[in-house]
Amino acid sequence: MKFDQPPRKIVYYPIPGDPKGGALFIYGDEKAKNMALMSAGFPDDQKPFIPFASRLAKETDTLVGLICLPGFDDRADKPWTDHKRDKKDGYSFDEMATCFRE
Repeated sequence: MKFDQPPRKIVYYPIPGDPKGGALFIYGDEKAKNMALMSAGFPDDQKPFIPFASRLAKETDTLVGLICLPGFDDRADKPWTDHKRDKKDGYSFDEMATCFRE
């Protein structure tokens, strides 16, 4: 599986305890006729969905946003192990829904 399809843009958003803890990967044209928001499930970050998001954007004229559950972003500036240290009890359903709304 290839993970080298970079997003057109990455937008950081707040999660409880970290103002830039979440990352929204954006694929496709902002003027696309379709829009989709995809979220990886436990315990994945965005990486497994990158090939699909990239292809969906290219082949179906869709603006695709790709996120993951709070605390599972794994990036150079915020490895997933930092999330566990910051939020030992995990995130409630309400906290997750708030993160997705951001």
